[in-house]
Amino acid sequence: MIETARRSAASEGGLRFVRRGPVGRALVVGLALGLLGAAGPLEAAPIGVPTALPVHVGGVLLRSEASFRYAGRGPAPTYAVARRGGLRLTALWSPARRWVLGAEGFAWLGSISVRGAAGGRAERTSAGWGDASLFARFVPWRLDGRRGVLRLAVLAGAILPVGRDDVRDALGLLPPWQQPSMGALVPWAQLVLTRQTAAWQLDVALRGATGLGDARWDPGEEVRLDGSFQLVLATFEEMTEGVPGFLYGVLEGRAGWKGPHQGTLAPFRSGGPFGSVLAGLQLLWEGQGAELAIRLPVVQPFGKHDSWTALGAWRVDL
Repeated sequence: MIETARRSAASEGGLRFVRRGPVGRALVVGLALGLLGAAGPLEAAPIGVPTALPVHVGGVLLRSEASFRYAGRGPAPTYAVARRGGLRLTALWSPARRWVLGAEGFAWLGSISVRGAAGGRAERTSAGWGDASLFARFVPWRLDGRRGVLRLAVLAGAILPVGRDDVRDALGLLPPWQQPSMGALVPWAQLVLTRQTAAWQLDVALRGATGLGDARWDPGEEVRLDGSFQLVLATFEEMTEGVPGFLYGVLEGRAGWKGPHQGTLAPFRSGGPFGSVLAGLQLLWEGQGAELAIRLPVVQPFGKHDSWTALGAWRVDL
């Protein structure tokens, strides 16, 4: 645990040394909590990879995330503006040491406004519950050292098409990429390597997924690499009843490849490499945490024109 690194750093540097900055205060407070057996704050975690959230044995962790994505695309005069708000709910339960079971649900509200060459504008909207995801996480290897923890987690799961994929408007059936649900079963697997210390944490996640759609629509394959670095920026020694809080700065990068969509409803051309960066803040205290972040695309697959995505999240340890 992170307490191991806090205790070792305190013993090596002395209490007067570690009290000089936010990281030093984190070391001292962590040592005190470990000796007293008090409940501590939540641990840092990647913002873009909720499946990697840490959970104590026997505990339940709930996370809710609201996001807003804006995209502008196409040359004038047929410029299109797309907006999509999302809600992502994540629940994690650890029934035994090294094991975590999880479930996620998604809901969407989206609109796209297209201006025609003649000056008219068409507005198409969709809303509803999207897909659900079920997964299991296992930690086959963990190394506890004086300065922190190194662990490897293996995850496997599937996205289930439980939401609507047949939303229509006056212009007819909306295209699959505007529907609340992907309309296809998507098995996926993931490896997460975590290096955790008292002052910072680094997570690297490799994920692969493949769509199992039908002749009408198949979302295709995806391979994705996420990297997340979390650094303690400030420590609040008595944020809630003597339990400290920690403010982390978070920087993340994402790169991958998206296979082309398949089926009779698929666009003429799609897929390709993609990449993005995320910057955010994470405030953690006793049993709770809040997150704010913005994601900016660097490279996008063909047909996608996101401008930015803003998100906020709240997690509670039950």
